[in-house]
Amino acid sequence: MEITLGYLKDAIAFTSVVLFIIFVSIFKIELTPQIIKYLFYAILILILFFDGIFSFVPWLHNYPVKKIVGNS
Repeated sequence: MEITLGYLKDAIAFTSVVLFIIFVSIFKIELTPQIIKYLFYAILILILFFDGIFSFVPWLHNYPVKKIVGNS
């Protein structure tokens, strides 16, 4: 199985959600409804932005990461 940008995009999204939950738990950040609303909008915009790039340029989804990083 070759790692492509589509898999990398999904892995980064999953990791960012997990890291956000860990960050909030460790530093005991009080999430007010106002902060939750702004975080929701920010995450929604990021999701639409990155998925939009892959929708407008569909060949990126299957583009191998090896071609970007090199043959190391």
